Amino acid sequence: MQVHQGNRLACSLQLSGDFFSVQGESAMQYENHAFSAFSARTSTAPDLIPLTASFSDRILMIKPYPGLDYRHTDLANVDAVLHDLYHSGTACASEQWGNQHSLIEFIKRCKQQHVDIYLAPAIHSPDAYQSTLTLLEHGAHMLWNLSIEAAYVKLSLAYGNFDDQQQIVDFIERDIAGEHLG
Repeated sequence: MQVHQGNRLACSLQLSGDFFSVQGESAMQYENHAFSAFSARTSTAPDLIPLTASFSDRILMIKPYPGLDYRHTDLANVDAVLHDLYHSGTACASEQWGNQHSLIEFIKRCKQQHVDIYLAPAIHSPDAYQSTLTLLEHGAHMLWNLSIEAAYVKLSLAYGNFDDQQQIVDFIERDIAGEHLG
């Protein structure tokens, strides 16, 4: 049986109860009535951050799919959007199939309505796809090296505890409990 670290646990596969860890790296295995660690992850005690258990309910999460029409996305009562990405850290950056399907146009709409837009998951690399770089050039914020689940929790906590944009960014970028990969 695999033992997972909570901040690296990914959603189970559809129609399955099988869970797995991000990047397939379970923390431990339980076998023959004993635990054995898979890796020698070292963690230091994090500095205490003045947080309350206040999670914002004004974070909208969007999962991309072919044909996604952003015109149907209501940004009323939304402070931030977390946009999931395909496996390679990309989403539709093209206007080839119409503006309503372009994440670039949606980013522009978010900016006009003063809604922050974040993208995840993606591993930080100098070899990022051009479409990923284009999304960032248009004002999206990449949450590098975080699973989509960890990114959502961090955004919810950040927007539930801080009003200042710099405090929000600092909190999201800070590795609190080993949630940042790599």
